[in-house]
Parts: sequence; C-alpha cells; structure tokens
Amino acid sequence: MPFLGVDLGTTGVRALVITNEGQVLGAATAEHPLQSPEPGWMEQEPTDWWEAAGTAIRRAAALSGITAAQVEAIAVSGQMHGVTLLDAQSRVVRPCMLWNDQRSAAQCASIRKRLGKNDCCN
Repeated sequence: MPFLGVDLGTTGVRALVITNEGQVLGAATAEHPLQSPEPGWMEQEPTDWWEAAGTAIRRAAALSGITAAQVEAIAVSGQMHGVTLLDAQSRVVRPCMLWNDQRSAAQCASIRKRLGKNDCCN
C-alpha cells in the first residue's frame, strides 16, 4: 500500500506518493502566492494553501496511478511559525502572517536592548 506525504511550504505545497520501501511513485508541487502588501510584511491566504494542496495531491496521485482508497497513511508537515486568526465560526479573519514577516522588528529590538542579545532569541 502506498503512503502520501504533503508538505506546506512558503511558496508551494509538495505531495509525494511512495511505497513502504520508499520508492517514489508520484510527486508534484503546486505553487501558492506570497503577498507583501507593505514593505517587510509577508502574508498568505490559507485558502490558497488548501487549493494548492488539493492540486498537488491530485497530480501526485495521477502520476502514481493510485486511488485515494489505496493510501495507507498520510504524513503532513507545514511551514514555520505563522499566525492564522479565526473567528468564532472557525473562519479565517485575515491573511496569515508568516514566519518571515518583519512588522515586529521594533518590538524585537526593544526586547533585545532590555534583555541583552544573549538572553533573547536571535
């Protein structure tokens, strides 16, 4: 039975179908946009991740010749720290602020100044 791996990265979603021996049966990537509405801002729409994941998975499955019913297990990994805010109905409130967003640069500098660089994260 094949396994499906899905990786949500900063610029795209990768999907991989492998055998339990590690043989690659199909692999695909679907890109999703990165938004920078202001200098130093880095955001993405979570719906773009979902659409890219579906595209990458369908492509990898088609290349491998498998059906969804044949997948034994799914492994998922995601990009680094991000802030995806949801409302009470679990709807996305605004684009996700990504790990490389620089809006908090002034606050980080202030913390480093007060605590000292060695006592604070780099």
